[in-house]
Amino acid sequence: MRNNVTIGERVTSQPEGRGSWRSGGSPSDCPSPSSLDADKSASPPVSPGLATLTVNVNEPEIEIVDKKPVATVVEREQVRAFKDYLERLGDRVVMVQSLVDSRTMRVVKAADASRYFPGGRRRVRGRIYKRLGRWVNCPGLLVTLTFDPKRQRRAEAWATVGLRRRVWMNRLNMWRKRHGMTKAKCLSVIEEQRQTGYPHVHIIFPYLKWLGPIAELGESWGQGSGAVDIGVVDHISPMSYLCKYITKMEGWSDIALSHLWANRTRMYSMSQDYTLPALAVCLSNT
Repeated sequence: MRNNVTIGERVTSQPEGRGSWRSGGSPSDCPSPSSLDADKSASPPVSPGLATLTVNVNEPEIEIVDKKPVATVVEREQVRAFKDYLERLGDRVVMVQSLVDSRTMRVVKAADASRYFPGGRRRVRGRIYKRLGRWVNCPGLLVTLTFDPKRQRRAEAWATVGLRRRVWMNRLNMWRKRHGMTKAKCLSVIEEQRQTGYPHVHIIFPYLKWLGPIAELGESWGQGSGAVDIGVVDHISPMSYLCKYITKMEGWSDIALSHLWANRTRMYSMSQDYTLPALAVCLSNT
């Protein structure tokens, strides 16, 4: 169903909602990036001699003031709800009973387990330390996946960034498998783009020298040329790489944090079978 908005002789169409996606299955079942924006391929009717005036009936185009994004009407309501949630969470405490001595109780702040508070972010970094080790450095590839604001709204980008990230990785590994290459294991983290408020994805591939053709990588991401950036590093700590962006959440705008909260988007992820191998073994395989 499409909503038509007519202003004089100018008519524009706005897609309503997002298409449904299959969950699970093989990577070949994943939707193509273009399917996310399939409804946008149809050209709106234009009267002779008149330019098309685009009107978004659900959400106005984003506005940038002093290189900072300005919230839309819907986003302002979302930010208000997010701040209410933080206020309630900040006042909540939990009593934890000791398993050794039932007479011993411990008071725990609920905020200390939330990524939106400094205490919660410290716990996240602690889990990363435990799994990855603090001082291991290795060579690898760094990839950045960005969104094109002309292709979808900001709210849509935040709602689909986690799914797009998984689809991109699945398609990459399917391509590598077809060409007799090993599975690419990675660690990824999401960051806000300060100027637009859109998300972008940082991915590290430890001990990997080559992913695949840049044209294939760009097509799988589906955000046009220049949306996939690849860099080579000689020494990097996977732990420090992730923790750096976890710490940078303190500087995120309320708009971005509210989208992360509303969509329950994972801040970071690792390949399911990713483990940190012994340094000597890794160096012998490069």
